[in-house]
Amino acid sequence: MKKRVLYLLCMAFAMMAWLPPQLWAQTQPSGGDGSSESPFLIATAEELKWYASYVNGESGDNVVHTTACAKLVKDIDLSTVCGEGKGNWTPIAKYGIYKYDSEYHFDGVFDGNGHTISNLYINDEKGSKLGLFGYIKPTASSAPASVKNLKMASVQIVGESYIAAVSGSGSGVTFENIEVISGSIAGTSIISGISSCVGNAKNCINRADVTASRMYAAGIIDYIGKVSNCSNYGKITAGTGLAGGIVSRGDGFAKLTDCANYGDIEITQPVGNDCGVGGLLGFPWYVEISNCANFGNIYLKAQSELVGVIVGKGLLVKASGILANTGNIYVGGTAQTDVPVLQSGISWEDNKVNNTANCLTPTAEQLTSGWLTWQLQQNCSTQTWGQNISTDPKDKYPVIGGSVLYAAGPCTGDHSAATSFSNNPSFVSHNLTHHDAVPATCVADGTIEYWSCSDCGKQWSDESGQHIVTDLTAKALGHDYNAQDVCTRSGAKLCSEGHTKDLQVDAVEATCTTAGNIGYYHCSVCNKYYNAKTNEQIAENSWKIPAKGHTANHVSAQAATCSKKGNHEYWYCSGCNTYFKEETCENAYTDDADAETGVWIEMIPHTLPIEFDENGVKYCSVCGHIEGEAPTLVADEASPFNGYYAFSKAGHLVWLHNQVQAYDAVTNPSPIESIKCYLANDISLKAVCHPADAANNVAEANWNPIGGENPFKGIFDGNGHTVSDLYINSSGNNLGLFGYVDGAEIKNVTVQG
Repeated sequence: MKKRVLYLLCMAFAMMAWLPPQLWAQTQPSGGDGSSESPFLIATAEELKWYASYVNGESGDNVVHTTACAKLVKDIDLSTVCGEGKGNWTPIAKYGIYKYDSEYHFDGVFDGNGHTISNLYINDEKGSKLGLFGYIKPTASSAPASVKNLKMASVQIVGESYIAAVSGSGSGVTFENIEVISGSIAGTSIISGISSCVGNAKNCINRADVTASRMYAAGIIDYIGKVSNCSNYGKITAGTGLAGGIVSRGDGFAKLTDCANYGDIEITQPVGNDCGVGGLLGFPWYVEISNCANFGNIYLKAQSELVGVIVGKGLLVKASGILANTGNIYVGGTAQTDVPVLQSGISWEDNKVNNTANCLTPTAEQLTSGWLTWQLQQNCSTQTWGQNISTDPKDKYPVIGGSVLYAAGPCTGDHSAATSFSNNPSFVSHNLTHHDAVPATCVADGTIEYWSCSDCGKQWSDESGQHIVTDLTAKALGHDYNAQDVCTRSGAKLCSEGHTKDLQVDAVEATCTTAGNIGYYHCSVCNKYYNAKTNEQIAENSWKIPAKGHTANHVSAQAATCSKKGNHEYWYCSGCNTYFKEETCENAYTDDADAETGVWIEMIPHTLPIEFDENGVKYCSVCGHIEGEAPTLVADEASPFNGYYAFSKAGHLVWLHNQVQAYDAVTNPSPIESIKCYLANDISLKAVCHPADAANNVAEANWNPIGGENPFKGIFDGNGHTVSDLYINSSGNNLGLFGYVDGAEIKNVTVQG
């Protein structure tokens, strides 16, 4: 008996150790309140996971927090909360809660503060809108949402569509100062290094490999808004095309400026129709491009006129500055000859060629000497292009944000024809004037000794002009007090002009279980403590604030329904965001629906009849959810509708709506948008949409248009028949039998209300 008890105890401890960390590992950050003025200060993977739950409305009071801001204060390794055997990362602002027609739009700012997030892991081959963030689309009235100053390393993402390291999808977003250091990002289509959304990017770098087995692959961003000072070093792979080292596609007078691609691009299948491929931009449509360079090769299975070393074939508004290329196009492993930098066949807005670009194919000497870098930099108003040509390891190519180059000769004048360059500023001659130092006093700043150039206006700390200085200030010395507490330099009395702080402690809010403190500081001169807010003297240890203790609100148990999760009885403490099993707040639930430990109870299935009715529909008797009967797929090569679905009932049209616009992320996670269908007879929609009939106790039911978040892209052939009794009573947009279509073919049908 004792052996059996010991065995059971060992097994229990082993199972506890095996539990995936995401079942319990969430911790609210101790600093910040999530506002733009005081963002959450995130230092651990568990705190970042909590932030995701907080934004998604899946923690605490289940409120979606659309404006929550965060700032990293340390590098974060996500391997403790996601990975093989631990599960996938749940994106911040995850798709489903946040989407284009949702009431929730993310308006927050996420500041990486120069820190690195490593080991983000998602493996979901049917998943969409995946990354650190899922879907970012700010409200029109707010300042644009942004993700900035962030590095990501060892990214591992596998999904289906709209996949990227930082943000899977969205629009109106600004990404700035972001670098994906390493990793792989793969899926079926619309796969990018930084973001697969419509947005802006500045000073972004991708070094991860990007693979789309079908199309739409880019190193930085899928759909260009304004992209500048961005670089790609990762390999880009796509099936049939629509791929670019920086951007997949773009229209609406978008701009691509001062960008460089260093990675190879491989197209694994013959390039498809309208599937352009470019070293920087795959398919331009009303795009301006200026001062960009490609240093990567493009590998094709077959020759295609849609491929170019800078941009794929499309429509440009303007080309200017330098457009440089050293890459080549390989077809079946054979290098092509005489590949132009900007290929013929490019269309121009209103057929007006606006091309002032200087297209260059530099020699090896022009690359290693810094000549190309210098030419690119001449088109920039601020320091952008650089290159280390002086010390090993040297840069082979121009680098955005690289080491500054200097041309031999005077500091002013025309240097466009310069041929000799160096990273040493003394390579440039200046007209220098010496300035003596002005000594600082106890309370007033002075100036350092320096030399200034009367030609270019710059200052140096040395006569040889090698060390540029922008701050000439010699800081105030502070007082030197004697035994009588009087300054030996100025005669001022001790601390009469302010305290000398040798210890300064920020205020820390007390939590339920830990003590806090007011903000205070210590003066090393007078050896006293002071309130940091009021500057009043305080006694030692009087800054302490006791722990608050839990404030638990009771919530009764609720049974799960087919439209809402249930919950066990619990006591929720908002102070520490914890669900407790008893009023004494000793034992906590996990914030999930785990059968053993979770506070939530999963929704139950809909209560549906076994068979579809004569109209081809089933209604849930509890919540009114409607499902449509699947139509028959024609498999008759002699039929003009071979491969089409035959629609004969109202339920078939409901089925089409549900296929195109996924209504349930569990039963239909991957919408089918390109269905071909036809009407086999006239169809009345009266069974699924109608006005209210109070006399017969019938509630109003509106028709849900086909195509919403996902557009209908297929073929709908009415075959001369009529869809009647269409009923919609709504003030919304995109209303009709179809709501949102993209490239669809709808014909031969009569629609009656």
